[in-house]
Amino acid sequence: MIKTLGPALIAKGFRTKIQFPECVNAKQSWNYVSQVRNDEEVWKYVGLVSYHLYGSNDPYRSYLRDFGRLKNLPTGQTEYMGLKMNHLYDDLVKGGVSYWEIYGTGSQIQWGYNRFRRKSLYWKFRQVLNYVRPGAFRVEATSSDPSLKALAFEKDGMA
Repeated sequence: MIKTLGPALIAKGFRTKIQFPECVNAKQSWNYVSQVRNDEEVWKYVGLVSYHLYGSNDPYRSYLRDFGRLKNLPTGQTEYMGLKMNHLYDDLVKGGVSYWEIYGTGSQIQWGYNRFRRKSLYWKFRQVLNYVRPGAFRVEATSSDPSLKALAFEKDGMA
């Protein structure tokens, strides 16, 4: 399908890239990627290597991360109900994700007649997402406390 859709998009003047394979978990995504990993005709139309987070994900997240780096493609985790900060950390570190979707973000904002209220999940992720600026990238960070998972980001040489 990618080899048909990709040229059709270009013929119509679109620069759209395809998200692939977008499977239920990283293991299944890796199975799809493995089947076409050497088919350059597929990869020239792909813009994101993605997975959902249900079921088996490790070590497959790192396989997708490494393959994405090899092809100069970003990776993304695009669906999981019940996300927590540990999921974000693992997807950033093990999956090397550039895209991370909080499934149901809209349900974290409650609309009223003349106001809206953010629900609890919003505030938990805000502690990271509010301070990581667009264009920033994750850099290696460690802690002397093994129970503390450290994250650090850099943009334009500034941490």
